[in-house]
Formats: sequence, C-alpha cells, structure tokens
Amino acid sequence: MAQIFDLPEEAIKRLRALIPDEGFKTAADEALSKPSRECKGQPAAVHRLIISDDQRQGVVARLRLMLAREGFEECGSMLPIGHIYEGLIQTFSSESRLVV
Repeated sequence: MAQIFDLPEEAIKRLRALIPDEGFKTAADEALSKPSRECKGQPAAVHRLIISDDQRQGVVARLRLMLAREGFEECGSMLPIGHIYEGLIQTFSSESRLVV
C-alpha cells in the first residue's frame, strides 16, 4: 500500500538529499513536479509525497541512524539538525493516509 504525506517543499528537498533510495528520490521528484497545495486553515503550501510502506520504514531507519551519528554534541545536548531529524522521524514513524 502507498502512504500519502503532505510536506513542505523544503522538507521534501532535505529528505531527497538525505535518503539514498532511488525509489524515494523518484517519488520526491514527482511530488515536487506537481503544483503545491495550500493547507486548510494555515498559510503553508505543501506537496503530496506518495511512498510505499517499505520506503517509509526505510526513511525512519535512515533518519534514526543519522540522528544517532550527527544529531548530538559530545556533552549530550541536541544540535539543531537533530531536532529536524527528530521531527521527520516522528512524521514518518506512523502510517499516514493509505492509498490502496
């Protein structure tokens, strides 16, 4: 089953650069090639990213690894990039809307 995530352009571009999976990059390119959509009740514009459940799980695994390697300073405080990884992990950790 495919999963639908509505994400801002910046988040999709960041993920595209971080995730080496070609299938994910193709899905990201496809999402960015379509016009953005306005969020209901919010001024943000988002793009619809459609990925498989396996790709979603791969994104979470990759981001967790990157958070462990790059997200913390030696003294234990989280770096700004760690907060970004953590937010993306939270987004992709649960299933979104499903397309059958």
